[in-house]
Amino acid sequence: MQLDPGEAAAIALAVERSASLLLIDEVDGRKVGRRHGLRMTGTLGVLLEGKRQGHLGEVRAWIDALSRQGFHIGAALKQHVLAAAREA
Repeated sequence: MQLDPGEAAAIALAVERSASLLLIDEVDGRKVGRRHGLRMTGTLGVLLEGKRQGHLGEVRAWIDALSRQGFHIGAALKQHVLAAAREA
């Protein structure tokens, strides 16, 4: 498994600083983070938390915008997130 330098640095810093949360989307980076016992979330988790806290009205519009910009979101994950946001 090969992490890009940014992911590796983010994980190393999170471990070094005993971070309470690491923001990371890549599957390989999440696997390494789990091995180090890190608590993680990704972009979609941030969107859900933003809606929960009342900072975002609708997660669907943000997901659609991310998709248009090339952010890959599988259909099953998209449905899961929309259901969690009560937008399914």
